Amino acid sequence: MRTIAGKQFRVYGDGPAKTEADLRAQIRGLNLRDSLRAIAEAYAAVASARDRFVVIHDVPIPPTALAYIALLFILECSDEGSGHLNDRSLAALVDDYHNMTEAGLENDAVLEYLIRQGQAQFSFQHHDPYALPRFLVAFGEIWPARPRGRLPPDVVSEATGFNLEQLLLFGQSFAGMAKRQGYINPYPPPAADSSRPVLRLFSHEQQAAFLDRFSATYAQIRAEAFEPPSPALAKYRFNPLFLYPLIRPDISPPTDTPVFLVPCYQFLIERVTHGILFDCRKKFGPSFDEQFGFVAQEYVGKLLGEVFPEATIRPEFSYTINGKKYLSPDWLVLDGERAVVVEVKKSLLRSKAKAFGHSDSVKRDLEETLHAAKRQLCQFKSHLPHIKNMPRPENVELAAVFWEEASWVNSILQRDFGGEAGDDVVHAMSVRELERLVARSKASSLYDLLWAKRWVGEEARLMDVGDWMAHHAPPEEAENDFLVAARDRFFDKWELGDDNK
Repeated sequence: MRTIAGKQFRVYGDGPAKTEADLRAQIRGLNLRDSLRAIAEAYAAVASARDRFVVIHDVPIPPTALAYIALLFILECSDEGSGHLNDRSLAALVDDYHNMTEAGLENDAVLEYLIRQGQAQFSFQHHDPYALPRFLVAFGEIWPARPRGRLPPDVVSEATGFNLEQLLLFGQSFAGMAKRQGYINPYPPPAADSSRPVLRLFSHEQQAAFLDRFSATYAQIRAEAFEPPSPALAKYRFNPLFLYPLIRPDISPPTDTPVFLVPCYQFLIERVTHGILFDCRKKFGPSFDEQFGFVAQEYVGKLLGEVFPEATIRPEFSYTINGKKYLSPDWLVLDGERAVVVEVKKSLLRSKAKAFGHSDSVKRDLEETLHAAKRQLCQFKSHLPHIKNMPRPENVELAAVFWEEASWVNSILQRDFGGEAGDDVVHAMSVRELERLVARSKASSLYDLLWAKRWVGEEARLMDVGDWMAHHAPPEEAENDFLVAARDRFFDKWELGDDNK
């Protein structure tokens, strides 16, 4: 176990070097359908465990390894295979996964390796309890109220074929079924006299449409599984299960209803929340990204406004210095003679930069996102003495908030991948981390929390905000009342019990 910038970094693999071809040779001849069921059972155990981490036969089992191995089974095996996957053979496969030849473990390329690990290992370790209410607020409340552009008010329905609440209800319900049994089949049609709204939604036709939209055959998965840039990056290859978490087997078991295999049930929840952005970008192109920037900005404003008095929250404004006009960052949270200045960005790194960590791609993306936010924040701080009724620069904390998750954003990405050097500290964080941070601000203040992170020491300053809260902030995990209320309204509307929350 190693610790880098507050992350407990598990390093495995002390056996002979392995390649993807070695793993595929090991599984050749096994029954595909039954093996995906076995992987689903292991995945449910891992996803339910603390820190998404279990050990089987002395082998640590991360969820990313199971997703990768599920893809290899689809690429290599068929439902006509005769062998079966058990706990011991699965553990042996994961052990070989840990020993796969890795790119970028020498010289400066170690930074690329850490970025890949940040995406592959750390992004799956944290439960995201507010994903559902986050997207309810973003697309159910903010998107329809945005300044009118060329895109429709119900952009989710146009992009996916389902309205937002349908999408979330089907995703949550079928993911719960998959977690329990490793596969799903349609729910029985509701009784004709059923009065519960949620049951009326689950008609045979609506369920069939959802299952068809988010499922694929083995052949379709194989066609989408593009080769990695090099054999040494094989374990980071694109996994089509992210797009199609439901699998239609070639040979269905003898049942009266269709069966869909779900090797990684969390992918279904991700698909109906974070996957909305993929669908909208695919449908509407750059026009969607332009308008989603407004949504991200307003969402952060709602988070802040639900915790801090309205009089202390100031949105983006223009100001003039020496005859030249400037635009402030997106939000100011005033705290007496102190303030937190917040700039919001809809993205941080594109998918290829996150997956493979190539330095050129990472630098290019950060120049447009993280470093652009830092430049605006630092410029505004330098302008504060020339703007009326503003705190002194030394009494200001700077924060850059990104819609997506990222690792090393306060250490490697700021320090080692370009951008202007300077003494100003910018606290970069995901919107998920901000949700937790403002919840904790109820017992303290946002300024005090960020000030403490900056001054407690270099290790804390370099940590991602989520890691810092786990290590140094008060141990109690406060709930975000705003998002809990949004979630509860949704479940109360559809008459769902606490088990679904």
